[in-house]
Amino acid sequence: MLEAILLVLTIASWVYWIVAWWWVRELTHPRARGDPEFTPPVTILKPVKGLDFEAYENLRSFCEQDYPEFELLVGVADSTDPVIPVVERVRRDFPGLSIRLVIAPTMHVNRKASLLHALASQARYDVLVASDSDMRVTPDYLRRVVAPFADQGVGAVTCPYRGGSPATLTARLEALHMGVTFLPSVTVARRFLNMHFALGATIALRKNALDRIGGFEAVADYLADDYQLGMRIANLGLRVQLFIDRWASSRLRHYSLVTTDRVYGLMQTGQMKEEYVLGLLRRCQPATAELYFHPTTAATAEPLGPNPGDLATLLSPALRQAVQQEGIRLVTYPALAKEKKC
Repeated sequence: MLEAILLVLTIASWVYWIVAWWWVRELTHPRARGDPEFTPPVTILKPVKGLDFEAYENLRSFCEQDYPEFELLVGVADSTDPVIPVVERVRRDFPGLSIRLVIAPTMHVNRKASLLHALASQARYDVLVASDSDMRVTPDYLRRVVAPFADQGVGAVTCPYRGGSPATLTARLEALHMGVTFLPSVTVARRFLNMHFALGATIALRKNALDRIGGFEAVADYLADDYQLGMRIANLGLRVQLFIDRWASSRLRHYSLVTTDRVYGLMQTGQMKEEYVLGLLRRCQPATAELYFHPTTAATAEPLGPNPGDLATLLSPALRQAVQQEGIRLVTYPALAKEKKC
């Protein structure tokens, strides 16, 4: 009997890890979500206590965002906190950016949520991005986190995290745990719990949705304030979007490999109407998107296929003019292969 129970548990464990592996794989190869041109002004909320490892570099990464308009609010509970000189240094290094230091004594059991409540009350903008003090991000972080809000059904955006450049054995073990235990459990919970929770490392939300649940103050007496925020946002009928920054693209760029944010493709004849193609071109951004056209079907090897109108659309004067205006280069597969010496 005991052997049978152990066998069942072992099989269940393997099923869990296989399913988790598949969902992690799916999650780390996402299609672009949201509108990359949706860039409303953003307030970054950064509650801090003490000096984190490389605190200056962490804060600096949030100041180097490729984003039109945002402000950074840093909150501490004590006017003698050792992180204050670091914040002042960042302010000197980025004089053109609105960086404000807020000193707010702790008023609730959860100090982080208490600071977030004080910071949110001074935010100028309607989109808030709360982030832990030990986070370091890439320049496209804000664009990727905010883009899902183009969908009015999204109430919050959150993302998991990974350990970067661990210097000690314990740090390496923690980084390993994040990748092989934490992330799979998040993906499984996302499927079964419909993502009714958030992760404290990054929580982005609209100010009006936050006000509807009572603000950060409503969760400031809970230990798991991030879980409470996600659950309460979801209870409003809004979605909590899980976002994973495709950090691997930075490694590809290291090896001079180009990545894109979006890929469009049309593989069936009869779909390449001029109006539709022009619409796709307007959505493309130079150097961040690729547009593939196949003016033939897989069923025929003839260059024009059964519908020569497709190629006529591709080469129409209106389309060529739009390509030039948008700064998009039009090439054929043979020319591209010759150029890249493939």
